Amino acid sequence: MREALGAERPAEGAPAPKTFGRFRNLREAGRGAMGTVYQAQDPFLDRRIALKVLDPSLLATEDGRDRFFQEGRLAASLRHPLIVAVHEAGIEENQPYLVMDYIEGESLASILERERLSPHKAAAWTKEIAEALAYAHAQGVIHRDVKPGNVRIDKTEHAILMDFGLAREVKGEAGLTRSGMAVGTPAYMAPEQVEGRSLDGRADVYGAGAARYEMLTGAPPFLEPTIMATLRAVLDREPVPPRRIRPKIPEDLETICLQALEKDANHRYPTPQALASDLDAFLSGEPIRAKRPGLIARGLPAILRNPLRAGIIAGAICGCTALAFLDPLLGGAAWAALVLGFAASLAIWSRREARRRAREAAGLLERLTQKEEEE
Repeated sequence: MREALGAERPAEGAPAPKTFGRFRNLREAGRGAMGTVYQAQDPFLDRRIALKVLDPSLLATEDGRDRFFQEGRLAASLRHPLIVAVHEAGIEENQPYLVMDYIEGESLASILERERLSPHKAAAWTKEIAEALAYAHAQGVIHRDVKPGNVRIDKTEHAILMDFGLAREVKGEAGLTRSGMAVGTPAYMAPEQVEGRSLDGRADVYGAGAARYEMLTGAPPFLEPTIMATLRAVLDREPVPPRRIRPKIPEDLETICLQALEKDANHRYPTPQALASDLDAFLSGEPIRAKRPGLIARGLPAILRNPLRAGIIAGAICGCTALAFLDPLLGGAAWAALVLGFAASLAIWSRREARRRAREAAGLLERLTQKEEEE
C-alpha cells in the first residue's frame, strides 16, 4: 500500500559498485525518483560525501538529464543549514552525478516507520522544514515534492531538507511555475498539483502539512490502496482530523495541520514562514494565528464540489431572483425557502461528514494497529 503512496522502497537489484570515477567505497544509501544515492569517499578532498547517480533508465531521455542537472543547479544555489548542500555536478561514463554533503542520521520516513513522534517533536521538525522552504522560496525556488522521504534527521536531531529533483524556479513567471502535468508524490501532493495546474509556494505548504499529519498520526492524510484512489481522495475528501486518531494531540496543533492542508490554496498559510511562525508560537506557548473554519466555511465548498449540487443551487438562486422581480412577496417567500433548504443541506452534510470521518478514523486506526502488530 505504501508503494502506491509513493513511499520510499528498500534498495533492490545489483549490489552497489565499489567505485565511480574518483569516488571510492560506495555504499547504497537510498533510491529516489531521479536516481540512486551512495555514501562514498572523495579521495581528492579526503571526506565522506553523498553521491547521487541518475537512474540509467532515464538516460535515454533529454528530459531526464535536464531534470537531473536542474536539481544540481537549483540546489547548488541554496546555502542554508537546513538544506543539503550540493557541491558538484558532472558526467562519468555517460552517467550524470551530483556530489552532496553526507548527512549523518536517517530519513524521517524511516523514523516514522518504527515510531510515533511526540507532538512537540513533530512541531519542531515541521518548523525546520518550513524554515528551509521559506529560504528556498525567497531564492525563487519551490520544492514540489516535500515528504518524509526527502527529509533527513541528522545526529543533532535537526530536520534537513533534500532532493530538489522536482524543484522549479519561479522567478520571472509572476511567482508561478507551469508544469502542464501532475508532478510529485501522490500522498503529499496538493490538489492543484494533482490537477496539473499552475503552482506557487503554497503547494509546498501543503506538502509540509501532509508530512506533519503523518508525524502526528502515523499515516499520510489519505491512505488508499492505489495511486488513482489516493489522487481522487486528495481532490474530493477532507482529511480525518488528527485528534480523531490521537486524542491527546493539542488542539492548536490540529488547527495548524488542517490549515496547511486546505484544498483551496487561498485558505492555507500564504507562505512557509507563516506556517513556521504559528509552529513557533505553539512551541513558545503563545496564541496561534490559525482559526478553525465554521460549518458554512467547511460545508459550502464540499457541497459545491459536486457539479450536480452546484448546478441545482445556482438554478435555485437564479429562479428566486427572477421571481423576486416579478412578485416581491412570492420572491421573498422563495428566498426564505431557499435559505432554509440550504441550512438543512448543511445540517445533513455535517452529520454525514461526521459519520464518514468516524468510519475513516476507525479504519485508519485499525490499519495502523495492524502495521504495529506486524512490526
